[in-house]
Amino acid sequence: MPKNSTESRLWRIVKRSLGIGIAAEVVFLAGSYAVWHRMNTNSEFRKYMNENYPYFLEGFYRVGELLGKGAEIRQLDAAQWNRSQSKRD
Repeated sequence: MPKNSTESRLWRIVKRSLGIGIAAEVVFLAGSYAVWHRMNTNSEFRKYMNENYPYFLEGFYRVGELLGKGAEIRQLDAAQWNRSQSKRD
């Protein structure tokens, strides 16, 4: 009987680890979607990302270009940011 006890303990550890892993993946996926949605709908957030995390914004633009709208968004952002910069000067 000790063998069954060891196997069941190992099985519980494996199930718990899988559960934690799947939960972490779901949280990561939800967080990634939330950031992507905010970047996709809010140009001020894209400006913040450009100032603080430009490599993430570049990745966002590249994915958009693969899907067909990244170049438009990049050009609109550049035009808007240039207008706001010229108003300050």
